[in-house]
Amino acid sequence: MNAPPADAPLDCWYLAAGSDEVTDELTSRRVLGRRVLLYRQSDGTVVALEDRLMDVAMGLMSCSPAFFALIVEALADAGVTHGMPAEHADRLVTEAMAGTAALLADQGHDTLALRRSVTSPGGATARGLRALEDRGARAALAAAVEAALEGPRR
Repeated sequence: MNAPPADAPLDCWYLAAGSDEVTDELTSRRVLGRRVLLYRQSDGTVVALEDRLMDVAMGLMSCSPAFFALIVEALADAGVTHGMPAEHADRLVTEAMAGTAALLADQGHDTLALRRSVTSPGGATARGLRALEDRGARAALAAAVEAALEGPRR
């Protein structure tokens, strides 16, 4: 298995190996019965996946940064529309996304629990979530993943 490049971002995932019985030299863990390992350099996390899920994993990981960037851009643009200077809006939304990612990691990736913990009944977040659902945000993201997994178009 090849290690990620020395200058690779620490929080990115990398394809680590591809055989039924793998010794992961980066984490010194042995994983049996799986064909594919995904490795995150920052904390040594290894996710063992069945081969059939590799395209889905790579689609999610390789496309998510662009999808997240579009979400950050849209939120920041909305802030600018309401008078926030662009540089402040960009920074606030980016920091909120980073904080959300950290909370999700700390709380076992329980998105529902996180949403409930920050949403007051009838409050601003509840109204915003309803607007996102009403306008198809969830369906749009699912369609984006579906499109990414369709493969190259000629």
